[in-house]
Amino acid sequence: MAVIGARLIFGLYLALNDHFSYHDTTSAVTVLAIYVLLGGFTAMFLYGKRSGLWLLLGLSTVLIIAHTVFAIMDLTGATDAGLHGVANNPWPTVLRYVFFLATLGFGVEVLHERPGSREGSRP
Repeated sequence: MAVIGARLIFGLYLALNDHFSYHDTTSAVTVLAIYVLLGGFTAMFLYGKRSGLWLLLGLSTVLIIAHTVFAIMDLTGATDAGLHGVANNPWPTVLRYVFFLATLGFGVEVLHERPGSREGSRP
């Protein structure tokens, strides 16, 4: 779950960067809303609702697809992303993929665990 905590802090950084560096309040609010949803779904899962994990994985999948489409459109010149462009923000782009893939990887691993089975527990 440390990945989720780091991802939420990263989302706050992105929202603040949009607001203060790019003066784009609409984008900042959108980013903040997305990461609040991710945090809410994580909290649901941590409080025992398996649906929270499904929602977290679903939203992460939608976000990684949308970000990939955005990156392709930006890099091919199909859209002018301005300061939000992938070329202008290589590290945030790389970190988005790292967090997306880590969340998906760990989430799928948790889904494949048998209920009650923990590493190091005795039968």
